[in-house]
Amino acid sequence: MFNEIYDKKRVRPLYVPIMNWAKSLPESTIIKRKSEAENLFKKIGITFSVYNNYDMSERLIPFDMFPRILSKSEWLKLQKGVEQRALAINAFLNDIYHKGEILKAGIIPKKLIYQNPAYEIKMVGFKVPKKIYSPIIGTDIIRVDKKDFRILAFNIVASCLGFVPISTMQSDSSIPLIDELKI
Repeated sequence: MFNEIYDKKRVRPLYVPIMNWAKSLPESTIIKRKSEAENLFKKIGITFSVYNNYDMSERLIPFDMFPRILSKSEWLKLQKGVEQRALAINAFLNDIYHKGEILKAGIIPKKLIYQNPAYEIKMVGFKVPKKIYSPIIGTDIIRVDKKDFRILAFNIVASCLGFVPISTMQSDSSIPLIDELKI
């Protein structure tokens, strides 16, 4: 597992400002702010569902008070893939709610779609603006080494719509402005 913050025992350069700031805080402050964030998410209901044979529960969306920091070159490397997958997901949703070509071709079994709890029958034939069914897509990215990343999943649930502004507000109240950290 790659450690985002440390390169061997040294803090990676991008993380030096935020680590210096974090080390300046009493541990109780970090614990308190994490608890405040979790309580806010519970109160507002920022959750996701797990759909599998063993678990159908709602869980809080994980929130890390300390954001992952990507350099410009790292983001440029990831950006094309993230955008391509977002376009592909929206094209897939447009297909299953309209022509269903992927289902007719047998590429995906119909029961995987039609029996899925997330399938919305009310969306069949409904035209969304610019064919964008999910304007906000949560991307689970991991770094496997200094240069390479893997995208584990894309989350396209309605709760993402509330999560982005709320998590941004929570981050804004938890960490100083990026300008102050000189990142």
